Formats: sequence, C-alpha cells, structure tokens
Amino acid sequence: MSGGIAYVLDINNDFHSKLNMEMVEAGPVEEPTEIAYLRGLIEDHHHYTGSELAARILVDFNRALPRFVKVLPVDYKRVLEEEAAKAAEAKANEYNLPIVSGVQHKKKEEKAAKLQDIEETIGDSAAEKKRALVLDKTKGFMKYQRRSEKYRSAKTRTKDWAELSSRLNEDELKYQSARCMDCGDLKQLIYDLKCSAPRSRVSVKLVSEVGVGIVASGVAKAKADHVLISGHDGGTGASRWTGIKYAGLPWELGLAETHQTLVLNDLRGRVVVQTDGQLRTGRDIAIACLLGAEEWGFATAPLIAMGCIMMRKCHLNTCPVGIATQDPELRKKFTGTPEHVINFFYYLANELRAIMARLGFRTINEMVGHAEVLKVRDDLRNNKTQNIDLSLLLTPAHKLRPGVATFNVRKQDHKLHVRLDNKLISEAELTLDKGLPSRIECDIINTDRAMGTSLSYHISKRYGEAGLPLDTVHVNIKGSGGQSFGAFLAPGVTLELEGDSNDYVGKGLSGGRLIVYPPRNAVFKAEENIIIGNTCLYGATSGSCFFRGVAAERFALSSKPDLTLEQKTVGDHGSSEERRMVIKEKYVKPFLDGEYKMDKTIQKMKRQSQATSDVEAFRKTVDELDKFVQEKGLQPVLRANYVRSAFQKPSDDRVRISLDTELAFIREDTLDRDRPCRDPSQWHRLDIDDRNLSFPFKDINQSEVSRFPYAVLEIKLRDLGKKRPAWIEDLMGSHLVHPAPRFSKFVHGVASLFEDYVNNLPFWLSDLEGDIRKDPQKAFEAEEKRRSQRAEDEVAVGSFLGKRVSSYKASRSSPAGQSYLADRMAAEASLARSVPREPTVDEAGEPSEGREHDEEQEQGQEQDGDQRTGYGTLSAVLPSFSLSRYSRARHERERPLPEGVVEPSEWIKNTGELKIEPKVWLANERTFLKWQHICILLGGLAVSLYSAAGRNTLAEVMGIMYILIAVFAGGWGYWMMGVRRRMIIERSGKDFDNVIGPLVISVALMIALILNFVFAYRRAVERWDYDNGRNATQSFSEELR
Repeated sequence: MSGGIAYVLDINNDFHSKLNMEMVEAGPVEEPTEIAYLRGLIEDHHHYTGSELAARILVDFNRALPRFVKVLPVDYKRVLEEEAAKAAEAKANEYNLPIVSGVQHKKKEEKAAKLQDIEETIGDSAAEKKRALVLDKTKGFMKYQRRSEKYRSAKTRTKDWAELSSRLNEDELKYQSARCMDCGDLKQLIYDLKCSAPRSRVSVKLVSEVGVGIVASGVAKAKADHVLISGHDGGTGASRWTGIKYAGLPWELGLAETHQTLVLNDLRGRVVVQTDGQLRTGRDIAIACLLGAEEWGFATAPLIAMGCIMMRKCHLNTCPVGIATQDPELRKKFTGTPEHVINFFYYLANELRAIMARLGFRTINEMVGHAEVLKVRDDLRNNKTQNIDLSLLLTPAHKLRPGVATFNVRKQDHKLHVRLDNKLISEAELTLDKGLPSRIECDIINTDRAMGTSLSYHISKRYGEAGLPLDTVHVNIKGSGGQSFGAFLAPGVTLELEGDSNDYVGKGLSGGRLIVYPPRNAVFKAEENIIIGNTCLYGATSGSCFFRGVAAERFALSSKPDLTLEQKTVGDHGSSEERRMVIKEKYVKPFLDGEYKMDKTIQKMKRQSQATSDVEAFRKTVDELDKFVQEKGLQPVLRANYVRSAFQKPSDDRVRISLDTELAFIREDTLDRDRPCRDPSQWHRLDIDDRNLSFPFKDINQSEVSRFPYAVLEIKLRDLGKKRPAWIEDLMGSHLVHPAPRFSKFVHGVASLFEDYVNNLPFWLSDLEGDIRKDPQKAFEAEEKRRSQRAEDEVAVGSFLGKRVSSYKASRSSPAGQSYLADRMAAEASLARSVPREPTVDEAGEPSEGREHDEEQEQGQEQDGDQRTGYGTLSAVLPSFSLSRYSRARHERERPLPEGVVEPSEWIKNTGELKIEPKVWLANERTFLKWQHICILLGGLAVSLYSAAGRNTLAEVMGIMYILIAVFAGGWGYWMMGVRRRMIIERSGKDFDNVIGPLVISVALMIALILNFVFAYRRAVERWDYDNGRNATQSFSEELR
C-alpha cells in the first residue's frame, strides 16, 4: 500500500498486531465526513455484490463503526499535511495589502519571494504526485518495456565531450522507474547476515559518487549497522591503475553528502559512518571526522610502514619485499614488525589529539559533523579553483535539522528477539550442549524470515565448519515460509516444510538439508504449481535439497558452473583408466581447437603455492587430453539427457544406487557440413539450452533424438568383498531388471545415432532390439533353475571334499499375489524341516533323536506363551520368573544358531554414534521429578503430623513412618534415574519398567493407613470404655447420696 486510505473491519481485535507500524498509521474513524464516506462505500459494496456481511453492518452501523480501523501510509499522511499547510499559507498571502514604505517594501519583497518558493514547492509536490501515479503501478515492469541509454560513438562525443551515452528524458525515466519493484533485496540480505552472525556488525560499502547520500539513507533504513564511504584515492596494488586514477570521487564529497542526508532524515544516530581512500595523517582523520565520519580505514599507509614499496604486484605472488606473497624465498625478505604499525598509529593519534585541542574538542563524538570549523584557504586558489564554492560541503548538518543525533547513539533494532528460530534454539538445547539428536515441530507464516539461520549460527559457533552429523536436528514445519527459508543452513540441520515458501530458499546453503513439499491434503498437482519462490539456492555451496513442485524464476542462480572434461579408457579385462580436469565454459571451445592450454589455471595454482607435484600432474593431464583430442580430431557429437534419482544411506557410501529415467540421446555433431546439428562456432547446441527444452524434446528434428525406452539402474558396491548382498542377487534374478554389465549411456547413444560412423557395436544392443520385459512366472522358474543348479554344483564339490552341504529343491510355481521370493523362502524352510539330521549325543551320552520334535514343540509353546503373556500377568511384572517350558529350556541351555548364521560381533544398535532423542532424557528427568514430588508431599505430611502430635504417641509414630517412606521415595527416584541413564547410554535392550519402588511405596502406605486405623480404633474403644466407667461411677455415687 503506497497511497490512499483504507478502512478495515477488525472483527477479532487483532488487526494492529499484523501491521508494520513503521510504514502505516492506524486509528479510529471519527470525522463525520469519513463516517458518511465509509457508509456510502459499504452501501455500494452491498448493492453491487449482495454481501451478507455488508447487510448486517448497515442494519446496525453505529454499533459496528468502532470496529473499523482507518489505515494510511506514513509518507502519504506527511505529504497530505505538507500540501495542506502550504495551501493554507498561500491562501493567507493572497490577502496581503500593498506596502509602499521602504521597510514595508523590503518585507513585501521577502513575502513575494517566500510566496514564489511556496508556489515552486507546490508545483514540485504536484509533479511528485504525478510521478507517484506512475511509480505506484504494481505491474509497471509488465506494462512498460525496458529502455536503455543509447551509446554515443566516439566521433560524436568529440564534438561536445559529453557523456558516453545519451540520457533518457524525464518522462522516459519515470516509466523506467515504474518498472522497478521495491523487493527489499538489500534489506533481506542484511537481515539474513545479522541472523547468521548476531554479534557482528553488518557493513555496506558505498563508492563516493553523486547521490551517495540517498543510497546511504536507504542502507540505513535497511538496518545496516555500518556504512563505509570509499573514495577514489588509495587502492591496493592488485587494482588497475585506470581504476585507481579515474574511478569515483574524493571521499570528502561523498562523506559530506552522506552525513547531511542521514541527519536530514534522522538516520544518522542509527549507523556508524566510516570513510577511507588514501588517509595518511592525523589531519586527514580530523577532516573526515568534521565532515561526519567516526571511523576511518587505513590500508596502504600501514603497508608502507611495514616496508611496502608499492610495486603493484600483489596479485602476481612476486612481491619483492615479501608482504603479498606465499613464496617462501620471497617471504624471507620481509623485515616489517608489528611495532612499525603500532608506532604509525601512535603518531596519528598524537597528531589528532593536538588538532582536537586547538579546536576545543574533547571527544570524537563532539567533533563529528562540525564542518563549520573548516575554512577554505584563499591563498591556495588559482584560476582553475577560484570559482569553486564549497559552502554546501561545509554546511554543518546539525543546523539543517536541529535536535537530531549527529553521530551513532543507538543500535539498529533487527527484532531478533521475536524470531521463530528462538523456539528452535531453546528446544535444541541438548543438541547444542551435548550433540544429541532433536526432533522439533512448529508452524510457520510468511513473516518468519531466515528460518534456521540463527540455529545454524549456534551450531557453527560450537562445532565449527563441520557442524553436526546428518539429520541431528530435524524440524517438521507446516505453513508458508518467509523469505530466505533455510539460509546459510549448517550441516546436521534438516528443515522439512509441508507447505510452500517465498524467495531465497536455501540462500548460501552450507551443508544442511531442505525438504519442501505441498500439504498432504492438497488437491492440486505439485508438479504443475510453484512451491518455492525466486532466486532459490543463491550462493549455496554444499548440502542437499528436495523440492516437490515448480521453482520460480532464477532457480539456483549463480555464476556459470565449471565443467568437467573426462577421458575414460576401458581395457580388455574391464579395467578402466580415467583422466579428468575442470574447465570453465568459456574455455571449452578454445581448448578443443587447441588454442588454450589451461595456462591461467596453472598460474593460479602457482600463485596459491600449491605443491609442485600437483601442478605438474595437472599440467600432464592437460597435455595428454589435448594431445588425445587433437590427434583423434574429436568434437562434441552427443548429448545424454536424463533425470537421476540417487539413493544412499546417510553417512554410508558402501552401497550407492542411481536410477536414470527420461533418458534421451541428442545429436550435437557437425559431421554433415550441409546440415550441422549445432553451430560450428559453438561447442554445444544453443537451440536447446536457450529455449530450455526438456524431455521428450518434441520441438527439434526427431531424426536427431533417440529416446531410451527403459530406465537405467546402477548399483555401486564398495568394501563389501567379492560376494554381493543377497538382496542384489534377488533383484538380479527377478523379472524387474535386465542385467547389462559395463553399460555406458554415451556408447549406447553413439551406437544408436551414429551407426554409420562406428565399426563396433556394444554387446547389449542386440538385447534391446526386443522387449526385455519378462514374464514373472518364467523369470521365477529360470531363477529357481539357476539356484538349483548352483546348489547341485555345491553338493558335488562338497561331497568330493568331504563337507556336508545342504541340498536345494527348486519350486515349480509362483502363484499370483505372492512374491516368488516369499515362496522360495517358505520352500527352503519346509525343506530344512523335512531333511533328517544326523543323531547327536547329549550330555548323558544317549542319542537325542527326538530333539527336533521337542524344539518344534518348544517353538509352538513359545508362540503360544507370547500370545498368552500380557499386561497384568506375573511374567509381565517379573519377566525373569516366567514359568513356560520355553523359558525354562532357554535358561538351561543356549539355542544353537541355524546353519550359515554367524553370531554378530557387534549388534546393529551399538554401531555408529550414540543418537538419543532429547525426549528420552527429558522423560527420565520427568520421572525423577515425580518421585521427588511424592517425597516432598509425604515429607510435608510427616513433618506436620510429628509437629502437631504433642503428647499423642500415635501421631508421632505415624509421622516417623511417613518420614521413612518419604526418604525411601526420594532415594529410589534418584537411584532409578541413574540406572536408567546408564541403560540409555549403553543402549540396553532391557525394559525400563520397574515395579519394585511403586509396590514398596504402595504397600508401606497401605500398612501405615491400616495401622493408623487400628491404633485409632483401639484408642477410641479405650476412651469409650473409660467414659462409660466414669459415668457408671458417678451414677453410683449419686445413688449412695
């Protein structure tokens, strides 16, 4: 909302909490004209739309009126007030009478000049309002076409020596301004950086140029902590001489404009202003301070103090004095010491103190912005400088707008205390302290920006760049994420969002994992709807992302990625040799033409002081690849396009699986000179890349495309020995896959599209001429036959070697609805039960032929016992006291393992790092607190009984008993907390339940209550007898009288 007034019906009385009060003002509707206007709007709304809510409001309008809120932008209100004030003042001046006296004539002239200024101001305001009509168009970037300034040739510019380009006129500039959108990129970036490093200042460097003050004001409003105005002087030795000599303006001009603009907008107190650009002396510091800077930057001067001779070879690694170099021999020439720099700044400080004393300033803050003490030296003027007016430059800012801060007095309010990340940090406290896993659930709205960034800051602060193991912190989120969702996410953090997110998702991703998918109850197709906003994964360096849906514009925008040039040579026995190197896209064509030998990369490696062996190895690889390409006359001929889905266990690369789908091969050759598939001046097809064509590539010549009818499943095994896992054997023997060893997509593509140019075809090509899909029953029978044959071979070899080998009988059918693997497993189990075992001898020396039958009965009883055992039985309370036959047999002897099964040396639960969710620890502590609660209650009851007992012996005894029970409850809770903590750390498979403590407490309390009742009853009986006896004695005495 950039203009106008809005009237909002606040039904739930929470509208003010949703407003950005820095941008708008909200208040009640009180003016009679506004009330009448609002009523008219509602009547029109009801008339045109038939709204039931509008009808109910009109029935009792006076009752609904207090719920309406008037909203208008702050800037819009200020413009209205200024225009109203100027109009009133102009109207008042219209009735001034003519004045003829001298003094009155002077006043008349002053009023006329003032009136002219007002008219000009009103005219400017009207122009500004007209310009706003253009700037307020939210779709201006769609309505108006982009127009750039036209370049003026050198021949034209020699006539007037004007600018390089001809500027657009004012109207064209307005329309081009309407194309701009205040997307807040800089402000969002500053917010992201502040969240990633809350204790650091966010600095924005600006070049001293015309209009830098306006830019600095925008930077301050974007809540930067520090603004640097950099002048055109100075510069490091790595800078070009033309850039140092001709770029930018002196820092004095940019600094004065920045300081004055910030003070005029009351922004100076929120930022720290720094300047640099060949500052050398204390006098330079004093001038910079008087012009508005409170910090100053030095670079070249300290380098010279250390011995720099300004050879301007900082980027060549050949600094002759050993400062800007990594060469060990050159570094020996460095003679500088820290004391040289300390003395340099010490002299600067003393000179600055002397200047401040002469000017009468005690502190830097008193000195900042007092440009009135600067004087222009007229004795240095000459013909070129005599007309220079520095009055605007030397105007003190505190006189332009008195009463506002002229130096930094407060910090920017980034509102980090209300971030959603604070919830994540508090709930992941155990993770941050001990590295234990955390599982967090929360909701998010689109105002929650930079989700996970502050949590990543704390993780990096404690665990460094490596972070935590994968998925240590897993956050399940629902809703619509704000901008920069998962920015700078650290390793070990997983953000799983069920919903959608705005722009900059995964900005600067640094090892974390992002998962975004639509709501589970969504009725739309995720693949056809945008799920994340613009410019996602900008600057990401590592990590993984899983997005189900469409990404908006500029997805994964970054510099063009480097390409890998690889040569793979396959030997006769299947061995392969690979040579590869990384090359930028712009150097691919020159390298293929033999014009580029990777010289820049080799020079860069030398500048970085990499090992000589690495440099030579890279040079050798480049030479071999270049020789191979040039001798064979190779050129790009094929593009393989596919979608790859990769599967791998976290932190375990022994088994890696990749599934390539939508596989298509496209010709990229120029073999046919008359009709080349690509432009010979390019190394790849631009018609595909520029148009972002995708599978099935229907918009290109179909004779140049070969679509692979199947998917390619590749399984890579590492450190598993020669024997493959059983599940791979099962998969290879099923009807789901067709084995193709040493399959190469590029070889297949060349064979299918360039069969006239190759002499040898791959062996798998004949298999693909037909349908490789198999009938499940036939595949099952073939697999069973193969396994049966292998079993027979093992039996033959085993009998020859004298070993006992189990036999195998192939199954005959694979019924529909069941997996042939399940049938085979059932057949193997049945076969194992049907094969008689050799009689064995037990400990008494008697054959135990009925052992199998007993074991089967024990298994059946074990199953029955498991079914009968439940909560409330003796075995449930005390499992070690089970009376079943299986339990007795299990305690008497260990059951032998099946044939071929080896007892593991380490259980799976004990492998890897200890990962325990925080809720386990919290549950243990919560149980301990419950026991302490019982202890406190019983202790308080016991102390109360004992204190109030007096001479009542029964109360004293019961108080002591309750004290003993309370002590037992407290000790039991503390002891059980330690026991369960050790069980958690040891990953024990035992039950955590223990009923001894609760049983003891319950029995003790029951006994205490029973004893209390018995003793109280006996005492009541005794008192009753005593009272009856006393009454009888009194009656007898009265009768005697």
